[in-house]
Amino acid sequence: LLMEYAQLGNVFFEVLSYREHSEENEYVYAKQETAFPPSLLQYMGTELQKLTLSVQWHREWCNPREEYNKLKALAEEGKPAKLIIASQIIGEYVIEKISARYEQIDAWGKAVAIACDIELTEFQTKEIKIKRIKTKGPAVRKKADGKINVSAYNYKTRKLEDKEFSYVEKVS
Repeated sequence: LLMEYAQLGNVFFEVLSYREHSEENEYVYAKQETAFPPSLLQYMGTELQKLTLSVQWHREWCNPREEYNKLKALAEEGKPAKLIIASQIIGEYVIEKISARYEQIDAWGKAVAIACDIELTEFQTKEIKIKRIKTKGPAVRKKADGKINVSAYNYKTRKLEDKEFSYVEKVS
């Protein structure tokens, strides 16, 4: 009897197939240069967490090629999936990279054992705030010939010391 140890979306990793995982946590600091050393650092927050899972599928307990194809299909969806390890929900992650090794193939060319390193990045949603800027007059637009065309503005050219200057004058 095999016990489920890890799950990413609809792909399960059994105890016998789970090798290891590693985590990468990054903390962001802004460096502020000052007139006199030393510079100052300001803590900005944490970056998205990165995980690497090393797994193996073997013909003794699953169809390695089928499980590998399910993992690739999940990655190609481009959607986040829940990562569960030892019955604990770790969070939502996206697959950024899969490195697969066919470690054993039978006489008929079928995979007996496939090992994978799966690089995951934490997925978080963030609301983007849009700031609307109010304008008092119409927008100024250039024509294909480079001239400005807006009824509230006049496009003028003036010669000054044998040089030609173009400018926009607002009509009152």
